[in-house]
Amino acid sequence: MRFCALPPTFSRMNPETTIVRSKKRRRSVALTVEPDGSVRVLAPMRTSLSWIQDFIAGKADWIARRRSQHAQETRRKEPPRDGATVPFQGVPHTLCINREAETQPCIALTIPDGLSEAALPAEIQTELTLWYKKQARRVFAQRVAHWAAVMEVRPARLVVSAPERRWGSCSAKNDIRLNWRLIKAAPELLDYVIVHELSHIPHKNHGKRFWRMVEKYIPDAKTLRRELRGFEKLD
Repeated sequence: MRFCALPPTFSRMNPETTIVRSKKRRRSVALTVEPDGSVRVLAPMRTSLSWIQDFIAGKADWIARRRSQHAQETRRKEPPRDGATVPFQGVPHTLCINREAETQPCIALTIPDGLSEAALPAEIQTELTLWYKKQARRVFAQRVAHWAAVMEVRPARLVVSAPERRWGSCSAKNDIRLNWRLIKAAPELLDYVIVHELSHIPHKNHGKRFWRMVEKYIPDAKTLRRELRGFEKLD
């Protein structure tokens, strides 16, 4: 990385990384990733550029994850439109509105004619959500039945809902609730959530026996748990 000559309190490592040196009695280095993907580093005055460069390099994976999260958040805020890319079971799909698919994979939706340009995005969002929920009920039922048989547990019933803070839950009566938004995630993330909740049928807490059961069927549960946290913020 190259450094250009700038005032002592401000350095730029590249067009996406800015170093701001604090004149206050700052003792530590802080790093943030802005919504546009740029990196901002706050550092004490006497911290060498080479040390900061190594510090940033050591945070490369974290920076990549934060950038991905910001990009995902930006996409979520954009109204859906014809030709947009939306996720389904971890795979990007092209949104096709009132037309035959020109590319695969795609999600084809039919929207009533005569809507104003202002009303169209909301109608597309409504139809897309209904499509997701329909697919979620179908796929979730199949996967819950599969894992219940494998794990030899008996859930009382499956409810597909939209909780604000959870991907899934298991009630005292062994009802399994799954967030419909999981249909957007890769199948392995969905399976992790299902196995997690089904493991609560015999184990109503998060004790050692619970986690042993989860990891018996999902050996990489810890990795998937971390991936799920960064998958998407709930609405």
